[in-house]
Amino acid sequence: MAIYHLSAKIISRGKGQSATASAAYRAAEKIRDERTGLIFDYRRKGEVYATEIIAPDNAPDWVKDREALWNQVELFERRKNSQLAREFDIALPLELTHHQKQELVRKFVKAEFISRGLAADLAFHNFDSHNPHVHIMVTTRTVDDQGFGAKTRHLNKKDFLLSLRKSWETHTNEALEQAGSEQRIDHRSLEQQGINRIPQIHLGANVMAMMKRGIVTERGEQYLSIQATNSELETLEQQLVELEQVISSQEQSKPNSRLRQSPIKEETDSESDKLDESDTQVSFSSKDLNLIDSLPLSPEFRPEYLFQQQEYAAKVAPMAAAWLRVNQISSYQDTQNKIDLSNGLLTIRDVEGNYKMIVQYQGLDEQNNPIWEYVYLPLNSPGLTMQDVKLFTSPAMKQFIKEKTTMMIQSNTQQSNQRRRRRR
Repeated sequence: MAIYHLSAKIISRGKGQSATASAAYRAAEKIRDERTGLIFDYRRKGEVYATEIIAPDNAPDWVKDREALWNQVELFERRKNSQLAREFDIALPLELTHHQKQELVRKFVKAEFISRGLAADLAFHNFDSHNPHVHIMVTTRTVDDQGFGAKTRHLNKKDFLLSLRKSWETHTNEALEQAGSEQRIDHRSLEQQGINRIPQIHLGANVMAMMKRGIVTERGEQYLSIQATNSELETLEQQLVELEQVISSQEQSKPNSRLRQSPIKEETDSESDKLDESDTQVSFSSKDLNLIDSLPLSPEFRPEYLFQQQEYAAKVAPMAAAWLRVNQISSYQDTQNKIDLSNGLLTIRDVEGNYKMIVQYQGLDEQNNPIWEYVYLPLNSPGLTMQDVKLFTSPAMKQFIKEKTTMMIQSNTQQSNQRRRRRR
Protein backbone atom coordinates (compact mmCIF):
# COMPACT_ATOMS: atom_id res chain seq x y z
CA MET A 1 0.00 0.00 0.00
CA ALA A 2 1.35 3.42 -1.00
CA ILE A 3 2.00 5.65 2.01
CA TYR A 4 2.85 9.32 2.36
CA HIS A 5 6.05 10.22 4.17
CA LEU A 6 8.13 13.31 3.46
CA SER A 7 10.33 14.75 6.19
CA ALA A 8 12.65 17.72 5.84
CA LYS A 9 15.60 18.85 7.92
CA ILE A 10 18.66 21.10 7.71
CA ILE A 11 22.21 19.77 7.98
CA SER A 12 23.94 22.43 10.05
CA ARG A 13 27.47 22.88 11.30
CA GLY A 14 25.99 24.52 14.38
CA LYS A 15 24.52 21.11 15.32
CA GLY A 16 27.88 19.41 14.93
CA GLN A 17 26.94 18.02 11.50
CA SER A 18 29.02 17.77 8.37
CA ALA A 19 27.92 17.75 4.72
CA THR A 20 30.74 15.37 3.78
CA ALA A 21 29.87 12.90 6.56
CA SER A 22 26.19 13.03 5.71
CA ALA A 23 26.81 12.45 2.01
CA ALA A 24 29.21 9.57 2.68
CA TYR A 25 26.74 7.86 4.99
CA ARG A 26 23.74 8.19 2.68
CA ALA A 27 25.64 7.07 -0.40
CA ALA A 28 27.64 4.34 1.43
CA GLU A 29 30.91 5.78 0.13
CA LYS A 30 34.31 6.89 1.41
CA ILE A 31 34.80 10.66 1.52
CA ARG A 32 37.71 12.66 2.93
CA ASP A 33 36.82 16.04 4.42
CA GLU A 34 39.47 18.49 3.19
CA ARG A 35 38.58 21.11 5.79
CA THR A 36 39.06 18.85 8.84
CA GLY A 37 41.14 16.00 7.40
CA LEU A 38 38.63 13.44 8.68
CA ILE A 39 37.79 10.39 6.58
CA PHE A 40 34.22 9.06 6.53
CA ASP A 41 34.03 5.49 5.26
CA TYR A 42 30.59 3.84 5.04
CA ARG A 43 31.29 1.41 2.20
CA ARG A 44 30.10 -1.53 4.32
CA LYS A 45 26.62 -0.04 4.48
CA GLY A 46 24.46 -2.41 2.48
CA GLU A 47 21.05 -0.80 2.05
CA VAL A 48 21.91 1.59 -0.81
CA TYR A 49 20.33 0.62 -4.15
CA ALA A 50 21.67 3.48 -6.30
CA THR A 51 22.99 7.05 -6.10
CA GLU A 52 23.21 9.99 -8.49
CA ILE A 53 23.66 13.75 -8.55
CA ILE A 54 21.42 16.06 -10.57
CA ALA A 55 22.49 19.65 -11.21
CA PRO A 56 21.60 22.57 -13.50
CA ASP A 57 22.90 22.28 -17.06
CA ASN A 58 25.36 25.17 -16.58
CA ALA A 59 26.88 23.76 -13.38
CA PRO A 60 30.64 22.97 -13.35
CA ASP A 61 31.72 19.36 -13.83
CA TRP A 62 32.94 19.01 -10.24
CA VAL A 63 29.33 19.33 -9.03
CA LYS A 64 28.67 15.80 -10.38
CA ASP A 65 31.45 14.41 -8.15
CA ARG A 66 30.07 13.72 -4.66
CA GLU A 67 33.33 14.17 -2.76
CA ALA A 68 34.18 17.36 -4.64
CA LEU A 69 30.69 18.84 -4.32
CA TRP A 70 30.33 18.53 -0.56
CA ASN A 71 33.93 19.48 0.13
CA GLN A 72 33.34 22.67 -1.83
CA VAL A 73 30.27 23.30 0.31
CA GLU A 74 32.29 22.79 3.52
CA LEU A 75 35.04 25.15 2.31
CA PHE A 76 32.66 27.78 0.99
CA GLU A 77 30.61 28.05 4.18
CA ARG A 78 32.88 29.63 6.80
CA ARG A 79 30.58 30.38 9.72
CA LYS A 80 30.52 28.01 12.68
CA ASN A 81 26.73 27.70 12.47
CA SER A 82 26.43 27.56 8.68
CA GLN A 83 23.55 25.68 7.08
CA LEU A 84 25.32 23.23 4.78
CA ALA A 85 22.48 21.35 3.06
CA ARG A 86 18.79 20.55 3.17
CA GLU A 87 17.79 16.92 3.36
CA PHE A 88 14.48 15.32 2.41
CA ASP A 89 13.60 11.75 3.38
CA ILE A 90 10.75 10.44 1.19
CA ALA A 91 8.94 7.09 1.16
CA LEU A 92 8.50 5.54 -2.30
CA PRO A 93 5.47 3.53 -3.47
CA LEU A 94 5.83 -0.25 -3.42
CA GLU A 95 3.44 -0.38 -6.38
CA LEU A 96 6.10 1.04 -8.75
CA THR A 97 9.02 -0.85 -10.27
CA HIS A 98 12.52 0.15 -9.21
CA HIS A 99 13.01 2.08 -12.46
CA GLN A 100 9.66 3.84 -12.04
CA LYS A 101 10.60 4.85 -8.49
CA GLN A 102 13.82 6.44 -9.71
CA GLU A 103 12.09 8.24 -12.58
CA LEU A 104 9.47 9.60 -10.17
CA VAL A 105 12.17 11.07 -7.92
CA ARG A 106 14.11 12.55 -10.85
CA LYS A 107 11.03 14.37 -12.18
CA PHE A 108 10.19 15.69 -8.72
CA VAL A 109 13.76 16.88 -8.03
CA LYS A 110 14.08 18.61 -11.40
CA ALA A 111 10.74 20.39 -10.95
CA GLU A 112 11.32 21.55 -7.37
CA PHE A 113 15.10 22.02 -6.98
CA ILE A 114 17.01 21.97 -10.26
CA SER A 115 14.58 24.51 -11.74
CA ARG A 116 15.60 26.84 -8.89
CA GLY A 117 19.30 26.50 -9.72
CA LEU A 118 20.15 24.04 -6.91
CA ALA A 119 22.07 20.76 -7.03
CA ALA A 120 20.64 17.55 -5.51
CA ASP A 121 22.40 14.39 -4.33
CA LEU A 122 20.09 11.32 -4.40
CA ALA A 123 20.56 8.08 -2.47
CA PHE A 124 17.96 5.34 -3.05
CA HIS A 125 17.65 2.94 -0.09
CA ASN A 126 15.98 -0.40 0.68
CA PHE A 127 14.45 -1.00 -2.74
CA ASP A 128 14.07 -4.73 -2.07
CA SER A 129 12.26 -4.29 1.24
CA HIS A 130 8.85 -3.04 2.39
CA ASN A 131 10.41 0.38 3.11
CA PRO A 132 11.88 1.80 -0.13
CA HIS A 133 12.83 5.45 0.25
CA VAL A 134 15.14 8.14 -1.02
CA HIS A 135 17.41 10.64 0.76
CA ILE A 136 17.80 13.92 -1.14
CA MET A 137 20.56 16.31 -0.07
CA VAL A 138 20.10 19.71 -1.66
CA THR A 139 22.60 22.58 -1.71
CA THR A 140 21.57 25.70 0.18
CA ARG A 141 23.07 27.90 -2.58
CA THR A 142 22.40 28.09 -6.29
CA VAL A 143 25.02 26.63 -8.62
CA ASP A 144 26.02 27.97 -12.06
CA ASP A 145 29.11 28.12 -14.28
CA GLN A 146 30.72 30.46 -11.75
CA GLY A 147 30.23 28.04 -8.84
CA PHE A 148 28.08 28.75 -5.80
CA GLY A 149 25.74 31.73 -5.79
CA ALA A 150 23.27 33.18 -3.32
CA LYS A 151 21.61 31.39 -0.42
CA THR A 152 18.02 30.29 -1.03
CA ARG A 153 16.57 30.92 2.41
CA HIS A 154 12.97 30.99 1.19
CA LEU A 155 13.16 27.20 0.94
CA ASN A 156 13.13 27.11 4.74
CA LYS A 157 9.73 28.78 4.88
CA LYS A 158 6.57 26.91 5.80
CA ASP A 159 4.76 27.90 2.61
CA PHE A 160 7.44 26.28 0.47
CA LEU A 161 7.40 23.07 2.51
CA LEU A 162 3.61 22.86 2.19
CA SER A 163 3.81 23.36 -1.57
CA LEU A 164 6.61 20.76 -1.72
CA ARG A 165 4.46 18.20 0.09
CA LYS A 166 1.60 18.86 -2.31
CA SER A 167 3.95 18.58 -5.27
CA TRP A 168 5.19 15.16 -4.13
CA GLU A 169 1.59 13.98 -3.82
CA THR A 170 0.84 15.15 -7.36
CA HIS A 171 3.97 13.60 -8.88
CA THR A 172 3.44 10.30 -7.05
CA ASN A 173 -0.25 9.96 -7.92
CA GLU A 174 0.52 10.66 -11.58
CA ALA A 175 3.18 7.94 -11.51
CA LEU A 176 0.80 5.49 -9.82
CA GLU A 177 -1.92 6.21 -12.39
CA GLN A 178 0.49 5.73 -15.28
CA ALA A 179 1.61 2.43 -13.74
CA GLY A 180 -2.02 1.24 -13.65
CA SER A 181 -2.27 1.27 -9.85
CA GLU A 182 -5.43 2.38 -8.04
CA GLN A 183 -3.45 3.41 -4.95
CA ARG A 184 -3.10 7.11 -4.16
CA ILE A 185 -1.37 9.18 -1.47
CA ASP A 186 -2.47 12.36 0.30
CA HIS A 187 -0.11 15.01 1.67
CA ARG A 188 -2.62 16.16 4.28
CA SER A 189 -2.44 14.97 7.86
CA LEU A 190 -4.78 12.16 8.94
CA GLU A 191 -6.74 14.67 11.01
CA GLN A 192 -7.18 16.98 8.01
CA GLN A 193 -8.39 14.01 5.95
CA GLY A 194 -10.94 13.16 8.63
CA ILE A 195 -9.28 9.79 9.30
CA ASN A 196 -9.32 8.57 12.89
CA ARG A 197 -5.84 7.07 13.01
CA ILE A 198 -2.73 7.72 15.06
CA PRO A 199 0.12 8.89 12.79
CA GLN A 200 2.65 6.08 12.61
CA ILE A 201 6.29 6.77 13.39
CA HIS A 202 9.25 6.00 11.14
CA LEU A 203 11.40 3.19 12.53
CA GLY A 204 14.59 3.55 10.58
CA ALA A 205 16.94 0.80 9.46
CA ASN A 206 18.63 0.24 12.84
CA VAL A 207 15.40 -0.22 14.79
CA MET A 208 13.95 -2.48 12.09
CA ALA A 209 17.05 -4.67 12.19
CA MET A 210 16.87 -4.91 15.98
CA MET A 211 13.17 -5.85 15.85
CA LYS A 212 13.93 -8.63 13.36
CA ARG A 213 16.46 -10.02 15.84
CA GLY A 214 13.87 -9.91 18.62
CA ILE A 215 15.47 -6.98 20.45
CA VAL A 216 12.94 -4.78 22.24
CA THR A 217 13.38 -1.03 21.78
CA GLU A 218 11.30 1.89 23.05
CA ARG A 219 10.66 3.12 19.51
CA GLY A 220 9.75 -0.36 18.33
CA GLU A 221 7.28 -0.76 21.22
CA GLN A 222 5.76 2.61 20.38
CA TYR A 223 5.38 1.54 16.73
CA LEU A 224 3.61 -1.69 17.71
CA SER A 225 1.36 0.15 20.17
CA ILE A 226 0.26 2.61 17.47
CA GLN A 227 -0.29 -0.28 15.06
CA ALA A 228 -2.53 -2.10 17.58
CA THR A 229 -4.52 1.04 18.38
CA ASN A 230 -5.08 1.82 14.71
CA SER A 231 -6.32 -1.73 14.22
CA GLU A 232 -8.87 -1.21 17.00
CA LEU A 233 -9.98 2.09 15.47
CA GLU A 234 -10.35 0.45 12.08
CA THR A 235 -12.55 -2.27 13.61
CA LEU A 236 -14.78 0.34 15.26
CA GLU A 237 -15.12 2.28 12.03
CA GLN A 238 -15.98 -0.91 10.16
CA GLN A 239 -18.72 -1.58 12.71
CA LEU A 240 -20.08 1.92 12.09
CA VAL A 241 -20.07 1.28 8.34
CA GLU A 242 -21.91 -2.02 8.89
CA LEU A 243 -24.50 -0.24 11.01
CA GLU A 244 -25.07 2.45 8.38
CA GLN A 245 -25.41 -0.25 5.72
CA VAL A 246 -28.00 -2.04 7.83
CA ILE A 247 -29.98 1.18 8.34
CA SER A 248 -29.74 2.08 4.66
CA SER A 249 -30.81 -1.37 3.50
CA GLN A 250 -33.79 -1.30 5.83
CA GLU A 251 -34.94 1.91 4.21
CA GLN A 252 -34.23 0.92 0.60
CA SER A 253 -34.67 -2.84 0.26
CA LYS A 254 -36.76 -5.72 1.53
CA PRO A 255 -36.32 -6.09 5.27
CA ASN A 256 -35.64 -9.83 5.21
CA SER A 257 -32.90 -9.67 2.57
CA ARG A 258 -30.16 -10.53 5.12
CA LEU A 259 -32.13 -12.95 7.29
CA ARG A 260 -32.01 -16.66 6.63
CA GLN A 261 -34.64 -18.98 8.01
CA SER A 262 -33.94 -22.43 9.39
CA PRO A 263 -34.79 -25.05 6.78
CA ILE A 264 -38.38 -26.33 6.53
CA LYS A 265 -38.70 -30.09 6.38
CA GLU A 266 -40.46 -30.90 3.10
CA GLU A 267 -42.80 -33.86 3.04
CA THR A 268 -42.72 -36.33 0.18
CA ASP A 269 -45.86 -37.26 -1.67
CA SER A 270 -45.91 -40.65 0.01
CA GLU A 271 -45.73 -39.05 3.44
CA SER A 272 -48.49 -36.57 2.76
CA ASP A 273 -50.75 -39.31 1.49
CA LYS A 274 -50.66 -40.85 4.97
CA LEU A 275 -52.25 -37.74 6.51
CA ASP A 276 -55.83 -36.65 6.40
CA GLU A 277 -56.43 -33.06 5.35
CA SER A 278 -57.51 -32.16 8.88
CA ASP A 279 -54.26 -33.55 10.31
CA THR A 280 -51.91 -31.75 7.91
CA GLN A 281 -48.94 -30.22 9.74
CA VAL A 282 -45.86 -28.26 8.75
CA SER A 283 -42.77 -29.67 10.42
CA PHE A 284 -39.75 -27.48 11.15
CA SER A 285 -36.21 -28.49 12.15
CA SER A 286 -34.43 -26.44 14.80
CA LYS A 287 -30.72 -25.64 15.02
CA ASP A 288 -28.77 -27.61 17.57
CA LEU A 289 -28.94 -24.89 20.20
CA ASN A 290 -28.61 -25.78 23.87
CA LEU A 291 -30.88 -22.90 24.76
CA ILE A 292 -33.97 -24.45 23.17
CA ASP A 293 -33.13 -28.15 22.92
CA SER A 294 -35.62 -29.05 25.64
CA LEU A 295 -38.43 -26.86 24.29
CA PRO A 296 -40.93 -28.22 21.70
CA LEU A 297 -41.37 -26.33 18.45
CA SER A 298 -44.84 -25.03 17.76
CA PRO A 299 -46.83 -27.07 15.20
CA GLU A 300 -49.24 -24.21 14.76
CA PHE A 301 -47.09 -21.64 12.97
CA ARG A 302 -48.85 -20.51 9.81
CA PRO A 303 -46.65 -19.51 6.84
CA GLU A 304 -47.92 -15.91 6.90
CA TYR A 305 -47.11 -15.64 10.61
CA LEU A 306 -43.61 -17.03 10.07
CA PHE A 307 -42.99 -14.59 7.24
CA GLN A 308 -44.10 -11.70 9.43
CA GLN A 309 -41.81 -12.80 12.30
CA GLN A 310 -38.86 -13.19 9.94
CA GLU A 311 -39.60 -9.75 8.52
CA TYR A 312 -39.73 -8.20 11.99
CA ALA A 313 -36.56 -10.03 13.11
CA ALA A 314 -34.67 -8.77 10.02
CA LYS A 315 -35.31 -5.23 11.23
CA VAL A 316 -34.83 -5.77 14.95
CA ALA A 317 -31.82 -8.13 15.14
CA PRO A 318 -29.07 -5.85 13.68
CA MET A 319 -30.24 -2.88 15.71
CA ALA A 320 -30.47 -4.83 18.97
CA ALA A 321 -26.98 -6.29 18.42
CA ALA A 322 -25.55 -2.86 17.57
CA TRP A 323 -27.16 -1.34 20.68
CA LEU A 324 -25.51 -3.96 22.91
CA ARG A 325 -22.16 -3.46 21.17
CA VAL A 326 -22.00 0.32 21.52
CA ASN A 327 -22.92 0.03 25.21
CA GLN A 328 -20.23 -2.66 25.57
CA ILE A 329 -22.62 -5.12 27.25
CA SER A 330 -23.97 -8.56 26.34
CA SER A 331 -27.22 -8.45 28.29
CA TYR A 332 -29.81 -5.79 29.12
CA GLN A 333 -33.26 -5.72 30.72
CA ASP A 334 -35.83 -2.96 31.06
CA THR A 335 -39.56 -2.87 31.76
CA GLN A 336 -40.41 -4.31 28.35
CA ASN A 337 -37.65 -6.60 27.13
CA LYS A 338 -34.64 -8.66 28.10
CA ILE A 339 -31.93 -8.81 25.43
CA ASP A 340 -29.07 -11.34 25.50
CA LEU A 341 -26.20 -11.94 23.09
CA SER A 342 -23.97 -14.94 23.78
CA ASN A 343 -21.79 -16.91 21.34
CA GLY A 344 -23.57 -15.29 18.40
CA LEU A 345 -27.04 -16.22 19.68
CA LEU A 346 -29.25 -13.14 20.07
CA THR A 347 -32.51 -13.47 22.00
CA ILE A 348 -35.24 -11.06 23.05
CA ARG A 349 -37.74 -12.05 25.74
CA ASP A 350 -40.56 -10.26 27.47
CA VAL A 351 -40.54 -9.51 31.21
CA GLU A 352 -42.06 -12.92 31.94
CA GLY A 353 -39.26 -14.72 30.08
CA ASN A 354 -41.26 -15.66 26.96
CA TYR A 355 -39.31 -15.56 23.72
CA LYS A 356 -40.00 -12.82 21.22
CA MET A 357 -37.06 -13.52 18.92
CA ILE A 358 -34.17 -15.98 18.53
CA VAL A 359 -31.56 -15.46 15.80
CA GLN A 360 -28.06 -16.86 15.26
CA TYR A 361 -25.21 -14.77 13.83
CA GLN A 362 -23.75 -16.37 10.69
CA GLY A 363 -21.05 -13.87 9.69
CA LEU A 364 -20.99 -11.21 6.95
CA ASP A 365 -22.17 -11.29 3.35
CA GLU A 366 -20.19 -9.97 0.36
CA GLN A 367 -21.27 -6.40 1.18
CA ASN A 368 -20.15 -6.78 4.82
CA ASN A 369 -23.74 -6.87 6.05
CA PRO A 370 -24.37 -9.13 9.08
CA ILE A 371 -26.30 -12.34 8.40
CA TRP A 372 -28.74 -13.47 11.10
CA GLU A 373 -30.41 -16.88 10.82
CA TYR A 374 -33.93 -17.02 12.15
CA VAL A 375 -34.62 -19.77 14.70
CA TYR A 376 -38.23 -20.87 15.18
CA LEU A 377 -39.69 -19.98 18.54
CA PRO A 378 -40.83 -22.43 21.24
CA LEU A 379 -44.52 -23.27 21.69
CA ASN A 380 -46.80 -20.39 22.75
CA SER A 381 -44.07 -17.77 22.36
CA PRO A 382 -45.49 -14.26 21.81
CA GLY A 383 -43.07 -13.28 19.03
CA LEU A 384 -42.25 -9.74 17.96
CA THR A 385 -44.85 -7.04 17.52
CA MET A 386 -44.95 -3.92 15.39
CA GLN A 387 -44.37 -1.96 18.60
CA ASP A 388 -41.06 -3.82 19.06
CA VAL A 389 -40.04 -2.99 15.51
CA LYS A 390 -40.81 0.70 16.00
CA LEU A 391 -38.86 0.72 19.27
CA PHE A 392 -35.67 -0.81 17.84
CA THR A 393 -35.69 1.00 14.49
CA SER A 394 -36.74 4.45 15.68
CA PRO A 395 -34.71 7.44 14.44
CA ALA A 396 -33.68 8.10 18.03
CA MET A 397 -32.25 4.57 18.37
CA LYS A 398 -30.35 4.84 15.08
CA GLN A 399 -28.92 8.25 16.00
CA PHE A 400 -27.90 7.03 19.45
CA ILE A 401 -25.98 4.06 18.02
CA LYS A 402 -24.21 6.23 15.44
CA GLU A 403 -23.21 8.82 18.03
CA LYS A 404 -21.98 6.20 20.51
CA THR A 405 -19.85 4.50 17.85
CA THR A 406 -18.35 7.83 16.80
CA MET A 407 -17.64 8.71 20.44
CA MET A 408 -15.85 5.37 20.93
CA ILE A 409 -13.62 6.08 17.93
CA GLN A 410 -12.82 9.61 19.12
CA SER A 411 -12.14 8.40 22.67
CA ASN A 412 -9.71 5.72 21.49
CA THR A 413 -7.93 8.26 19.30
CA GLN A 414 -7.59 10.77 22.16
CA GLN A 415 -6.31 8.14 24.60
CA SER A 416 -3.72 6.95 22.09
CA ASN A 417 -2.56 10.51 21.44
CA GLN A 418 -2.21 11.11 25.18
CA ARG A 419 -0.12 7.94 25.60
CA ARG A 420 2.03 9.03 22.70
CA ARG A 421 2.61 12.50 24.19
CA ARG A 422 3.55 10.98 27.56
CA ARG A 423 6.20 8.82 25.88
CA ARG A 424 7.75 11.94 24.40
